[in-house]
Amino acid sequence: MKNLTEAYYIKHGRSTPYYPQGNGQACRSSLKLATGFSPFFLVYGKKAISPVELVIPTLRVVLEEIQEGTDDTNNERRLVDLEGLEEEREVAKRRSQRYQQRMTEAYGQKVHPRAFKEGQLV
Repeated sequence: MKNLTEAYYIKHGRSTPYYPQGNGQACRSSLKLATGFSPFFLVYGKKAISPVELVIPTLRVVLEEIQEGTDDTNNERRLVDLEGLEEEREVAKRRSQRYQQRMTEAYGQKVHPRAFKEGQLV
């Protein structure tokens, strides 16, 4: 692992699946509850490739390598990916709004307004 991190100039930090924020890569590539997408996907329109996938290629990485062509072909595929990204961002926006609305409603059910009078100890 040390050789891999040094070869790609990666600062390695330990993280558990229960606390992905401890590792910046894990935080950017993990799905968020409010949107249903990872921040990386919402920016680039693709799932992030982890450093391990570079050493031990997954099917997704192998297929991308096979499909690599000329610069024009890659540009066309990238533009198609980015065109669909706007729709995904709208879906994420609606999900986030629904999530915030549900959180507001849940908070409103737990909070009970109280009236205090002057001189009353609280």
